Amino acid sequence: MPSKPAPKYTPWRLLSRLRDWASKKHGSHTLVSEILSLQLLLTACAGVFAIAGLYWTSQSSLLHNVDRWALQWVDDLQELGAPLYLNDQPNAFINVERFADRYPELMRVTYFDAAGNVKDSVSNETNESNENGARPIDDETVASLAARAGSERGHVMQRGTDKGQFVLRSVIWTEALTGDGLFGFTGVEIESEIQTIGFVELELDFAPYFDQIAANVKIASLVLLGLLLTMAMISHQLLRRSLRCLSGLQAPIQKLASGVLDVDFPTTRYREISSIVDTLKTTVSTLRQRESKLTRLANHDALTGLYNRARFVEELEREIDRVESEEVVSALLFIDLDQFKYVNDTCGHPAGDKLLVCAARQLRQSVRKHDVVARFGGDEFSILLRDVTRREVRQIGADMLTQMRDFAHVEGSHVFQLQCSIGIAMIRSNKWTADNVLAQADMACHEAKRRGRNRMEFYRVSAKETEQMKEDVGWTQRIKHGLAQDLFVLRYQPIVHVATGKTSHHEVLLRMQMPDGRVISPNAFLPAAERFGLMLDLDYWVIEHAIEALAFHRKSNPSLRFTINLSAHAFEANNLHLRVRDSLQLHGVPANSIVFEITEQVAIRNIAEVEKQVLSLKGLGCKVAIDDFGTGYSSFSHLKQFKFDYLKIDGSFVENLARDPVDQTMVRLFADIGKGLGVPTIAEYVTNATSYALLAKFGINYAQGYHLGRPKAVPELPSVAIPIEILRRNKRRLEEGLDDTDSDHTATNTSRV
Repeated sequence: MPSKPAPKYTPWRLLSRLRDWASKKHGSHTLVSEILSLQLLLTACAGVFAIAGLYWTSQSSLLHNVDRWALQWVDDLQELGAPLYLNDQPNAFINVERFADRYPELMRVTYFDAAGNVKDSVSNETNESNENGARPIDDETVASLAARAGSERGHVMQRGTDKGQFVLRSVIWTEALTGDGLFGFTGVEIESEIQTIGFVELELDFAPYFDQIAANVKIASLVLLGLLLTMAMISHQLLRRSLRCLSGLQAPIQKLASGVLDVDFPTTRYREISSIVDTLKTTVSTLRQRESKLTRLANHDALTGLYNRARFVEELEREIDRVESEEVVSALLFIDLDQFKYVNDTCGHPAGDKLLVCAARQLRQSVRKHDVVARFGGDEFSILLRDVTRREVRQIGADMLTQMRDFAHVEGSHVFQLQCSIGIAMIRSNKWTADNVLAQADMACHEAKRRGRNRMEFYRVSAKETEQMKEDVGWTQRIKHGLAQDLFVLRYQPIVHVATGKTSHHEVLLRMQMPDGRVISPNAFLPAAERFGLMLDLDYWVIEHAIEALAFHRKSNPSLRFTINLSAHAFEANNLHLRVRDSLQLHGVPANSIVFEITEQVAIRNIAEVEKQVLSLKGLGCKVAIDDFGTGYSSFSHLKQFKFDYLKIDGSFVENLARDPVDQTMVRLFADIGKGLGVPTIAEYVTNATSYALLAKFGINYAQGYHLGRPKAVPELPSVAIPIEILRRNKRRLEEGLDDTDSDHTATNTSRV
């Protein structure tokens, strides 16, 4: 395996290593610390390069001077030493000694003969002519120097053994003209004869100069280092001061990231940072406005501006705790507008919305400032009266009824009076929960309606009602526990195409799994869920788990389809289509395999909300069916408005279809309505083959009931035996050229009942 090449340590790699080291030591690094580290690194590099350059320049300059001085001394010593090689100049060496005295750098001057033997030597230490310390030149050096005779570079310089010492050797030669006369050289190349007569050697000692340079370099380095450190500290402080405004943004941004909007940003004179601060302030201001808007939307009803149900329940729980701790008395008023549906049916839902706004304003004006008024849902309102006696509550309720009756709302040619039924529950320190008090006020409101409407009733605790309240509270706790622990289960009942007997859809039914293994029907716990505001949670549970189950079972039955029955609370929630969309995307289920059911009564009661939700669900690709068709009033005037995909006939018209002529007439009418609208019809509660045959005869498209299939834990696709009457009818229609086989309107039904 080839070895990896060694990394190249560039300044940037070194900076990266320093940054990584700082990150490991401190846990993280910041832009400010990185800029300061880079500044220190650059300063250190500049100092090292400056000191190295100073030392190298000094050394180079000294060596150049040594070479220049040595050459000059060689020339002088060659001239001074030439007489030494003549026999008639006995005092010639005195000039050499004087010359050596003038230059303390000359440790020794030695002259050699042509063979390299020492001829004369003078040492600057003793200043006496002797041969002590001088050694002959070896033959190889003699030959090398002799070859340089007559050339401009007739010398060789070598480093000595000690620091700052050099040895310079040069050849001494004579040059004579060759010829036998003094004339006749014009135009002829002059020849000469060069003869080596000896050598001169200079031992030089520049150690004091090198030591002085080293000392000077040290001093200069210390001075330079001091200057660099001073500049680094000054620039470090200046950079830190300049970047302080940038690092000061870290803490506010961290608070902002954690959701704290109450932050202050530092001021700065730098234009770039000031732009960032301005942008952050704008962002914070926008987030505050958005948070305020979201908080208001989460706590208030969008139409009336009053508290919504969730916020009111929170206020009620706090008030119950306060009543218990302070031993005071408060009251809860549950208000239902009388004949509100008549306004919607007569003038449309925009007029109903206006009436709700007027009612909300009138209720707010009827109570004190510290009381709480909320829209509980639809045409229902709730009021929390703090610190009141029963007599005061009665007076406030009476005044409220009077003021509402006296108020007239004009809509076109219609004049409506605001009338309401009020249920009152007193809040004392008797350990009742918010759900209990709400149930009490709701029961009292129903009693007011039963006794003629436009009146108020106090909740009176009876033994039977107390027992029912305890039972409801028990179911409430079980429902909450079941939602938290996923203790609910789904069952699937087939919906059969009447003409072919093939299963085309499945209705999904909700059951509760008890700890002892029993499976409880929804008839036992749905009333309590309705009274205590848990229906929306059940709706969402069914939606998510039914879609998840559909995704699982479609792996083996790709044509499988479900329908989901929703309560009124689901259609009052603004995020219904978002929950459906997220579940479909999460499990990869096609939207057209889901049909959502809504009862006719809910559709007529909340026309505006239902129409908006139906459009949203159909926009996703889902189908929508109207359930319990035929039990409401003014249904036909709204069928076209909603554009449902299916009409599901209420089971009360089908259960006794084989024996009741009136039911037969009604079912035939419903079939004709479906054909006229181009909408398939579904009949539920089919209990026998006779009813099944009559449905085919009347033209009903789909059927559901125990005769066709009971709810099961796993959705199956059985085929139902077709009665002989249906077979004959199908044969007759085929002979007439009519096809009554299954159409594209195959859906799936998911219900809780």
